[in-house]
Amino acid sequence: MKKSLLIPAWVLLAVLLLGGCGGARKDRNGYNPITNRSVEIAFLRCRVPDYFEEASTKGEAKVYVSKNNTEEALLLLNAVDVSIADAKFITYKEELLKELLSGMELRTTEDVKTTSFAGMTGAAMDFTARYDGRLGEGRIVCLNRPDTRIYCALVFQFNLSEYDYFPDFGRILASAELLPEPTPTPEPTPEPKSENASGTVDPDLKAMLDEYEAFVDEYVKFMKSYSTGSAGMNDMMKYLNFLSKYADFAEKADAVDEKNLSDADYLYYSQAMLRISQKLLEAVG
Repeated sequence: MKKSLLIPAWVLLAVLLLGGCGGARKDRNGYNPITNRSVEIAFLRCRVPDYFEEASTKGEAKVYVSKNNTEEALLLLNAVDVSIADAKFITYKEELLKELLSGMELRTTEDVKTTSFAGMTGAAMDFTARYDGRLGEGRIVCLNRPDTRIYCALVFQFNLSEYDYFPDFGRILASAELLPEPTPTPEPTPEPKSENASGTVDPDLKAMLDEYEAFVDEYVKFMKSYSTGSAGMNDMMKYLNFLSKYADFAEKADAVDEKNLSDADYLYYSQAMLRISQKLLEAVG
């Protein structure tokens, strides 16, 4: 039965995290706030039970495995640098969560719940899936740190697991605390631009278009490997990051007022946008 949405966000988070879809299994209950290891991921710290063994680390992504004769459950903690406003996060929360799970063969999904945690807007979803050839059930939670990054936490327990890992997953997230980030160095005040000389391309326009085209080259290269179907969880986060950066570049390009460009600027702009369009067609072809 799906949970009601007509409750305060903080209560909803507690229900999602401390409840569970683990059936009649015993609560793994291995969380100890004193002895559990402290894990930091991109200025967020939480405590992970000792029975979760670190299996791999790539960038900010950390994958842990719990074993009890056989592998029983997986825990993923990750952060990806994505500048996104809360309003956009809420609008696309379901697509975001399902995209992050595209490496799994999803069977069923519950309604996506909007919630909040540590001052951040979040989204959570329960699901069943086949992963690594075995059926199981999972929960994914994403938290948006506006204009900075998205935190992602996921637990997946196989159907033959003796224990229910959902309560401990809730305890892990309940232990999380945001750490202060370094104050960004203010950018120097740009000097007033001089009028564009005849026959030369505006250096700011050229730099933006060159950066946009270089990004598209990287995106096309990534998509050729991503579309093979062998993408892992970290590749999904990279894909999400690409989508966010692409939206930023597209917005900058759309903001160019073609009517007010000099002949040299317009020629460079139109040629660059034509190449970019052809490369994007190659990425989806």
